[in-house]
Amino acid sequence: MKSRIFLFIIAAFLALSAMAQHNVKIYDLLNELKYAKQDTTKADIFLALAKEYYPSDVTKAVGKAELALVIATNKNDSRRRFDALVLLVEASQQQQNLTLAARYLAQAQSLSPKILSLSQKAKLYGLEGNLFLSLEDFDKSQNAFQQQLKIYEANPQWATPAEIAKIHFSLGELNFLQKAIKDAIVSFQKALQLIAATNDVHSRVATLNALGKANFQLKDYEKGLTYINDAVYLSESLSDKGLVADIFLTAAIALKALGKEDEALEKISQAQTYGESINNQYIVAKAKLMQGKIYEQGSQRNRAPVLFQEALHISWLANNKALTKEIYEALYQYYDGKDDVKNAHFYLKGLVSIRDSLKAEEQSKEYMINKIRFETEEKEAENQKLAAKQLSNEVTIQRQKMSNYVLIILLLIGCAGGYFLFQNLKRKKAYNEVLGKEVQRRTEELRLSNDSILQTNKKLEQSNSELERFAYIASHDLKSPLRNIISFMNLIERKLKNTEDKDIKEYLRFVTENATQMNVLIQDVLEFSRLDTEASTLRIEKIDLNDTLMLAVQNLQENLQQSGGEIVSAKLPVIYANSVHFLQLLQNIVGNGLKYNQEEKPIVTIKHKEINNQHILSIHDNGIGIAPQYHDQIFEMFKRLHTKEEYKGTGIGLAICKKIVASFGGKIWIESEVGTGSTFFVSMPIQEKHQLKVVGA
Repeated sequence: MKSRIFLFIIAAFLALSAMAQHNVKIYDLLNELKYAKQDTTKADIFLALAKEYYPSDVTKAVGKAELALVIATNKNDSRRRFDALVLLVEASQQQQNLTLAARYLAQAQSLSPKILSLSQKAKLYGLEGNLFLSLEDFDKSQNAFQQQLKIYEANPQWATPAEIAKIHFSLGELNFLQKAIKDAIVSFQKALQLIAATNDVHSRVATLNALGKANFQLKDYEKGLTYINDAVYLSESLSDKGLVADIFLTAAIALKALGKEDEALEKISQAQTYGESINNQYIVAKAKLMQGKIYEQGSQRNRAPVLFQEALHISWLANNKALTKEIYEALYQYYDGKDDVKNAHFYLKGLVSIRDSLKAEEQSKEYMINKIRFETEEKEAENQKLAAKQLSNEVTIQRQKMSNYVLIILLLIGCAGGYFLFQNLKRKKAYNEVLGKEVQRRTEELRLSNDSILQTNKKLEQSNSELERFAYIASHDLKSPLRNIISFMNLIERKLKNTEDKDIKEYLRFVTENATQMNVLIQDVLEFSRLDTEASTLRIEKIDLNDTLMLAVQNLQENLQQSGGEIVSAKLPVIYANSVHFLQLLQNIVGNGLKYNQEEKPIVTIKHKEINNQHILSIHDNGIGIAPQYHDQIFEMFKRLHTKEEYKGTGIGLAICKKIVASFGGKIWIESEVGTGSTFFVSMPIQEKHQLKVVGA
């Protein structure tokens, strides 16, 4: 008992999860459809939607599949056309529109045999088997299912256990309808074994229900009831209340046969409740009929006709003539048994009338079935003729090709002869000797060239090292005279503070500002060159970027107060790098976001995420933005997009940032448009200290 309860809980959880995933997937597909531009993409989305809607909402599934079929036909896309036709065949059969199903199937079968794969042909055999099963042409149905099963058994990779289980279930239904009950049970049991490996609760419940009914046909009610009880425990997690009600009615049949009328009545009552909840009048009428038959044989015999009459009224509303006929028979037998001639005669007339109506419908159905069989057989004959004609044409073409090949070969042999072969071999030998000498000569040249390249590389490395050292020394040595110039200019300015000569004051201001600008420029060049000279001795440490950002904000306090700006940051990671370099990196980028900004309140927002083992920092500002054609230039030295009068700076800050990031194996880039602000991205590998390799070290 506990294991069954646990099984029910698991099944309910899986059903709810599947329903949620189903709704989310439909929502995602509809969103994709809004932005789809290519017809093939739209066709794929329509097919995916049709598969999601089927079988819960057949009408919507048909609508989406028909849209996919139209697009595929217009584009002459055989694969998508096949997929759409398969869905339409299945949906038409579920809607009991066998004529339409046969037409769609004929369209699918009319596709060229060269286009269809063996797995697609197997799919068509399955559809054909189901159609002939509905048409009660059992021989053709069984042959189609056996062909499909034969393909899948030879190529198990083409079918899932659920698909093979579906074939065995169909064979079971086929045997059941032909009264071969034992064979039907064998097929149903094979289906159940395969379904057990899947999470398809609906198919498992349907198979258990079928096994129960088959055992009832053999009068083995105890064994049949075991299958039905398992189906009952699983069925309560299903949204298909019609199937659940059918299982309860099947259980009631077995319980009644075993003399357990009270339990049978309880199951019938549950089935009726489910039928009423989904407004299924057939189930409600069937439940009342079964209740009446149980009461008729018990102590509450007088309640039977009331239930029969209620069932009759509901079955008329449901327009189910087969069930109405069964109820008329029950009412006639009841009143005939009580010698109530008047009522017995009344219900006998109704019974005769409904039998005549059913007979007329049966004749109409038989006409329709014969028509479909004729159209199907005619289509098969036409396909066979086309296939035979195509095969004949291919054989003729192949023979013609072979004849042409033989003729060409004979002509070549006759024209060339032995002399041509001898001369050809002689020329090849001479050519090979020349080629061998040329290979030796070029090999020696390549060796000498490689040696020269190695020597040149060594000279370049030495030259680069000397240039880097020169830039560092030159920058460092230039700072001292510049400081003297600035100091003496300040002294001159104080000396001439009271002078009234405006030109002299302007000249002094110009010299002082340019000397100061040159000092900043030299300082930036010094910092840039130091990145290379210090690479081999770079200190790698564990740094918290939140603390580094706090120091950068403190250094930018004057900028923040002057601009009225704000810096907003998410939680940043702890990384292995150099704290001074990353302080400089954050300070440069954040400072640029405040400086190149004309908003009333500049805002710089910093975020972090991890993608593909990379730290990704994004630093966004609401500033003036940068046109896309300058996105690469801004990371080069001395590349300025504005005059010094508009924005102060040397044009080296972002070049320094790029070199810092590159030295740790990272990348830096920008996404921006004029007037929309800028977002700088910094990508760094997520590494431990012992894994980090500094570029240039």
